Amino acid sequence: MNEDLQTYLHAFTHLNRGSTRYGLAPHKPILLLTLIELIDKGIVIDNRFEVN
Repeated sequence: MNEDLQTYLHAFTHLNRGSTRYGLAPHKPILLLTLIELIDKGIVIDNRFEVN
């Protein structure tokens, strides 16, 4: 497997997620997947996000 993919795979599988009384919080993985999708679609082109 590609070395870059190995790095990202390790990072995603070792995320520090907050815990709640219902289990692990899904916020960080959902945020990362959303950002990846926005970058893939070309909506996000910089590494900065402006709040309007």
